[in-house]
Formats: sequence, C-alpha cells, structure tokens
Amino acid sequence: AWNHWPIHASTYLADIINKLGFNDSFSISDCGDLHDLIRAEAATSEVEAAAMGLNASVDVENRCGTEIYDHVIEAIHAGMLAESTLNTSVARVLRHKFSAGLFDKPYQSEKGLVEMRSPRHLQLSLEAAQQGVVVLKNAPLAAARDAILPLDLEKFAGRTIAVIGPLGACTEGSPQAGKYCALPNGCEASCALLGKTFQPLATDSRVATLVEVLQEAAAQMAAHGRAPQIEYARGSNVDNVTGHGLNLTMLQTAVDLAARADLIILAVGDSVHSCSEGYGPAQIEEGAGGGGDRDSLELSSGQQELLEAVTQAKRSKAPLVVALVHGRPITFGKDNHLLDGIDALVSAGRGGEFASRGLLDVLTGRAEPSGRLSNSWPRNVGQVGGPGASALHQVVGNWGPSTLQYKRSYFFSDASPLFAFGFGLAYTSFSLVEATVTSSQQAGSLKQLLAANSLLATVSTTVVNQGARGGYVIVQVYAHDPPGVGVIRYYRRLVGFTKAYMDPGQTKAVFVNITADAISFTSRPPEYARQIFPGSYRFFVSQNANDPSAIEVMMNVTKSVA
Repeated sequence: AWNHWPIHASTYLADIINKLGFNDSFSISDCGDLHDLIRAEAATSEVEAAAMGLNASVDVENRCGTEIYDHVIEAIHAGMLAESTLNTSVARVLRHKFSAGLFDKPYQSEKGLVEMRSPRHLQLSLEAAQQGVVVLKNAPLAAARDAILPLDLEKFAGRTIAVIGPLGACTEGSPQAGKYCALPNGCEASCALLGKTFQPLATDSRVATLVEVLQEAAAQMAAHGRAPQIEYARGSNVDNVTGHGLNLTMLQTAVDLAARADLIILAVGDSVHSCSEGYGPAQIEEGAGGGGDRDSLELSSGQQELLEAVTQAKRSKAPLVVALVHGRPITFGKDNHLLDGIDALVSAGRGGEFASRGLLDVLTGRAEPSGRLSNSWPRNVGQVGGPGASALHQVVGNWGPSTLQYKRSYFFSDASPLFAFGFGLAYTSFSLVEATVTSSQQAGSLKQLLAANSLLATVSTTVVNQGARGGYVIVQVYAHDPPGVGVIRYYRRLVGFTKAYMDPGQTKAVFVNITADAISFTSRPPEYARQIFPGSYRFFVSQNANDPSAIEVMMNVTKSVA
C-alpha cells in the first residue's frame, strides 16, 4: 500500500503511469493480490475488487486460486466500472500479444526451440555462475604467507576434505524443496542453489550439489594419481519449515568430521522457503515467518551453532571456507565475531543450474573471481530500518561530508556496512594510480542529451596489477551531485563501471563512460520526469563504494551547449 491505499486499487498511480507515457504498456497483478483487496477489507466483494483493479489500470489478474476478474461484467452492470475502461485494458493486452507474436503462425517461440540448452546457452549459464561468486574474505592460515584461496586440491590428495552444512548435498532424508522450486524431486540444497523458479523444468533436470562436483573432481584426480577423500555431514537444518532448532545428533556428527578434516567447506545460508513470500497459513510454523521477512539476519535453525561448533572443533592447520548459498545478506553473531574463525568467505547467491560448478571453479582458481556486491551488506538487522538506511543499502552512505558519512545511526552502533557496495576480492591486488575526466558534452540542452542518452564524460584511470597472478579489476565511478538540486541525494551513487582483465604486473589504462542517463534522476511531482542538474559533479574512481583509496576528479555540466 502507498499512503494507506492498496497499489492494486490506486487510481493515483495509474494517473502517474499515464502521465509518464507508459499508458501503452500493460500491468499485471501479483499473485492473488486482487483478492487481497477483500482480505484487507479495502473491498467488500469480488465485484468491487474487480472494479477497483481495472479502474487502477491493473489489466491482467495473476490468479492463484482466485478469480476476481470473472466478476468484471457484474461490475459493469452494477455501475462500478465503465465498459470503455475494460475496452482500454483489453486493447493494451491484445496489442502486446500481437507484438510478441503470440498469434503468429508458425508460433514465433518455436523458432527458438533449437537453441534451448544449446552448448552456447549452457556455457553462458556456467559463466554467469562463476561471475556471480563474490569473495568476501581470504586470509592467510596461521603463519602462512599465502591466502587460503585459491585452493590447490592436489595438496589434499590422500587427505580428507569435509563438506559440512545443509546446503552442501542432497542425501537420503533431505527435505524436499516444495513450493517455488521447479526441479522434479529437487531437494532443499539443489533448489537453494538454483533459486526460485515457477515453471516446471524438464523431468531429467537436476542441479549438482557441492559434494557432487567435488566428488567428480576427485574422481578425475584419482584417474591420474592420488585424490582427496570427500566426506559430508549435514550438521543442521536450514529453516524452521523443514525442522525446528538444533539437531544434536547431526551437530555432533559434523563436529566429529570437522575435528579430523584437513579442509572444511561449510555450505550454509537460506532456502527458497525462507526467502519467499509464498508461505500460506498452513505452512507457517512457530518462528517460521509468514511473508518471507525475518527479524534477524543470523543463520537460522542451528546453522549458526553449527558454524560456531565447527570453528572450535577444527584443527588449527585445517582451513575453514564458508560458502554462503543465500538470497539475503547474512550476519555472524554479536558484532559478527564468528567471522574471526572463518579463513575464507564467499557468497554464491543463487547461481542457477551450474551454481556448484561455478563456485568450485572460483574456489580452486579455475575461474578468476570477478563478482562484486550489488548492495551494501548490513552489520545487523537494525541497520536495515535505521536512520539513513536507504542510503546505506542502496548505494553507500548518508548525505553529508565524508567524515560524517556514516555518523547518522542508532546510538552505540557502527553505521558503516559490513561489506560495502561494489566490494569483492580478487586473487591478486590492484592499485589505481591516477584518474582524469574528459567532458564529452555535446551541443544541445540537457533535456535533449538525456533523451538521446548521450555520452557526457569519460573517466580514465591507470591501474596496476601488483600481484603475481592475473585477475579482473572492476573500476567503479561514483558521483556526488552538485549542491542546490532541491532534493536529498545519495552521498555517492554508482554511475559507471568497467571490468578489465590484467596480467601479472601489468599497468593498463581503463576507461569508464558516463552517460546522460547515468547521472539523471526522477524529478519531484507532478512531473516525475528524468532530468539532469547542471553544476560541478565530484566523481570518485575506486574499487568499491567505501574504498579509502578512491581518486576524486571534478566535472562541470552546463545547462546547454550551443
């Protein structure tokens, strides 16, 4: 709802859409939300709900066991809905169906069937999984000089690699994924790796787990010599829908394995259950949550206790790598103290069909890590709703001088993110030596340049790969808007980035283009138009939004160029 008015019944929102020129598009309800107008007591009947939806330009009902738009004719006869309003919605939908080729013969989509699951598509899926992995921590072990990652599996030949955690494997008795997972007979772990899906996949579809891809790698090593022994222990449940609290038997088995392992990979996170709005009343258990939201970002259902127990039980020379399979940021106990016991931390997100293979490729260095965070990672759940939270999590920090960037927060709380927007480690290190900005503002008004999304500037920086290994640098440019724009802007916002591969020891010039659209934003009502403010823009060239080594350059944008 907005200002107490349900979005699905908002004629005000419909007017804005029309004013913005989107009246030729069509809108569809979320699952069952037109029926929710009755449940929320905004409407008294299906007839009234149907009229409210169409009057608000909700053209299509996404049905989830509800049939609100079956009552459209009744709404017209009752005088709640004009027939012309219905005709307008029907016309919008039909126009898009025709433009999408749904009435073509032969049916357009059939032409692309030969490409489905082609080698090219499968390779793209693997690359997406690899590039989506973000390395968040990579520390040396004990007195060693080298960081834990990348792992050299050859060094563990004849030794034990322990995979621990409920998202590491599908075993007999593993919970089935259920709603929002289209894998036939998919278990919780494989569906968490794949992510939420709606349409059923092929009956032979499967998503390999981390244990399976490690076993495959070990088998290949065994064919040419010695290989590590891969062992698995579940250790805990994932969420309260599939089991309450600690299972002491599972926990003890995992602790015993950790105590004798030479390498531990802990696969924990959340499931498609606990990151979904799809709970119905029959599925809600005590502490399970009903809307996909949680009042904590800690690992759930014994996973945090599992992490703590493993860090205490493992041998000092045994590296602990934590692989997060998750849909939301995760925190690690009071003041995130459990991070201290983790040698390497990676975020795998929802990597899709080849999530485990992409994860293992990054862990072993077969693929160089290039993933970067697309959100700031909060230190605790309190930051999510705290003062300045929108600035913290959408970009980087609060409005104000850089020295006060994170000062506006709850008392006795560190308001900086745990991991900054744009953060991610490589297996080498880069430095930005210098930066310049070259204006490319063309003739015409800012409005004309915005309409054409013209190039406004090019930021160039010299990057040095300081390591003995090649890797990907992600050069990011953040803008601080000129003062006097009349609205509160983010202290820094991402306006451009470039990904570049660099050989060991290489020095390279990297260029980032800044377009008109990148520095524009939506004006205040009633216009709601994209616009660019003239003035002096401060650009920060860096490797993440909170990079202390960011290089600042200035550029002036004028009202118009003759």
